[in-house]
Amino acid sequence: MKNLKISLTATIFAIIVTIFTGVYAYTGLDVDTQYEITMPNSLTNGTGTVNAPESGDMKYQFVEINQEKYDTLKKYEAQLELMQAYIKGESLGWEDSQANAEYEDIVSKYESTYNETISDLYTEYTSIDSNSIATVRSLWIYELTDYNESNWKNSTDSKITLDLTTFKGTKYYIAWVKIDDTLDAEAYVVTGTKKDDPTQDDPTQDDPTQDDPTQDDPTQDDPTQDDPTQDDPTQDDPKQEDPKQEDPKQEDPKQEDPKQENPKTESPKKEDPTDASNSGKVLPKTGVSSAILGLITIAGTSAGISYRKYRKIK
Repeated sequence: MKNLKISLTATIFAIIVTIFTGVYAYTGLDVDTQYEITMPNSLTNGTGTVNAPESGDMKYQFVEINQEKYDTLKKYEAQLELMQAYIKGESLGWEDSQANAEYEDIVSKYESTYNETISDLYTEYTSIDSNSIATVRSLWIYELTDYNESNWKNSTDSKITLDLTTFKGTKYYIAWVKIDDTLDAEAYVVTGTKKDDPTQDDPTQDDPTQDDPTQDDPTQDDPTQDDPTQDDPTQDDPKQEDPKQEDPKQEDPKQEDPKQENPKTESPKKEDPTDASNSGKVLPKTGVSSAILGLITIAGTSAGISYRKYRKIK
């Protein structure tokens, strides 16, 4: 009855964890129930060999998980290993020195890794037997993140391979293996080997013009070498504009000197015979005197005629 309560409690706990972590847990219980498949303990350069019955229909896939789930899966695996070693030692009466040594080694490793004593484990599961093993295995299965039915890859050499060149840094994965209708899984931690893109992280190696444009294009940061008028026009612009401003000042005396001297050198033009040399008088004045004389003559004649008429009337 106690084992049943523990199993139900563990199942409910796994469901709650699944809801709050936002991942899809594997809900099946058919993970290599006969222990026919042996997964590799670790991956070398992303590759491991699966020990299983010969079959031409082996498939696999990797599902990424977080570190917390990885640690949880590994702790359950360590508990299963410890329980199995304990049951083996019990079955041999602890008289087998090799089995005894294996058990002591597993206990020491578990206590140092998880900072728990073996007595704590006994208290948690009440006893170490086939029922406690089934409970822990159920917890481990429910922690597995489900596979994607459309992501299977074929393997003809019993190897599973994860391409480490597609990422950098540490990542965590569950490797699923399917041979015919039998499933098995294992959690792995791997380190990506993707190289940095020099054009993104260190552009000075392939494209020095980004961080140090003076090497290939000095006109960008140091325009005074090839084009001094871009960044410092105040030094050279006045030199270009000074001639434009001073040219009229320098040329004005040259243009005005002949204007002032021309009347002196061209004075004979005023002595043109057509103006005053023949009459000795200015033509406009001569015209005015003739008009006056004509008016006086007319006035005198009119006065004489009027006088005669007046004499006759009188």
